[in-house]
Amino acid sequence: VNLLLLRIMFTSRRRDFGSYRYVIAFFACSDLYCSVIHWMVYPVPEMYGNAFVMGGYGIIKSLIGPAWYSSIYVQAFPILASHFVYRTLLIRSPSSLTDPERFFAVMIATTVAVSFYGFIDGYVLGGPDEETLRILAPFFAGNTSSPVVHSLDTAHDHIQIMYWAGETYSGPRWNALFGLLITAIIMVSAYITIVCCGLLISTFL
Repeated sequence: VNLLLLRIMFTSRRRDFGSYRYVIAFFACSDLYCSVIHWMVYPVPEMYGNAFVMGGYGIIKSLIGPAWYSSIYVQAFPILASHFVYRTLLIRSPSSLTDPERFFAVMIATTVAVSFYGFIDGYVLGGPDEETLRILAPFFAGNTSSPVVHSLDTAHDHIQIMYWAGETYSGPRWNALFGLLITAIIMVSAYITIVCCGLLISTFL
């Protein structure tokens, strides 16, 4: 479907697509990229106690795999928001898009930055540490029911996010909470942008 969409965008002779075809193309290429990474990583998310665990069971089985998947998960939000910002500018202030390269540069830079954060969130903030490995040892040893067969040898290859210390609440784990906060800000900001732009588009039309 994405390849068909790309073909329509770049072979159609309709002029009313304008520069918007590049916004559509960026979204379609991003979706293709996400599909390829999902296939290469094959991420499987699981829960154990208060811990979120995700490993890769495709071609990429190391921690890089699920961290890479985390990066493509968040990158969709700035792209979606960019669609609505572009449409709003096109209706309200078309002159601001006479030089669309600036808009595309901001869209691509924002997407890359958010995607890079997603990788850091999965690899650094959500990476395994001494405490998570200790608490999750029964889980990876196979002593709990799970649809996946685990091994202690592969524990380091999983994202392990715990929001509080200890088996019961005994203090926050700031790395995990910071990652959760930034992710929430990205998602909420994108949805607020979409809603606001949608209302402005309706008003301007």
